[in-house]
Amino acid sequence: MPDDDLESAIRQDVQISQIICVALCLGPIVLAVVATLVLAEGEAKGFDTMALVALANGLAALALQSVVSGVVASQGVQQWRQSGQELPQLAKAHQVKTIIALAICEGAAFLCLIVYGVFNPTPWLLAMAALMIAVNASRFPTVTGVADWCRNAAASR
Repeated sequence: MPDDDLESAIRQDVQISQIICVALCLGPIVLAVVATLVLAEGEAKGFDTMALVALANGLAALALQSVVSGVVASQGVQQWRQSGQELPQLAKAHQVKTIIALAICEGAAFLCLIVYGVFNPTPWLLAMAALMIAVNASRFPTVTGVADWCRNAAASR
C-alpha cells in the first residue's frame, strides 16, 4: 500500500488516539494544580508508607506500561494476520496498545497526586507524577509514526 494511502486511511484513528493522549495527560495536570494549590497542607513527611507505595506504583507503572502494551500489540498483530484484513486495520492495534500504556501511567500519576494532596506533600510525589505525565506525552501518536509502526508490524514475524 502506498504511503499516502495508508496515512489517509489511518488518519481518523490517529486523531482519536491523539485526543485520548491529550486527555490522559490533562487529567493529571489538572489534579496536580488542584493538589498543589488547594489540597496540600502542612509539611512533607518524607517517605511514609503512603508515599512509598505511590512511588513504587509509579516505578512499576514505568515497567508495566511497556510490557503490557507490547503484549497487547503482539496479540493485535497476530489477530490481524489471522483475519486477513487490510494494513490500515493495524492502526486499531496501535490505538489499543497506546491507550493501555497511557492508562497505566495516568493511574500512577493520579495515585501520586492524591497521596501528595491528601496525605503527604513531599516533592518526590510531584516528581513521579510529572514523570508519568511526560511518559504519556512522549507517546503522542503521529500519522507517520503509526503508519511506520503498522508497516513494521506487518513485516515482522
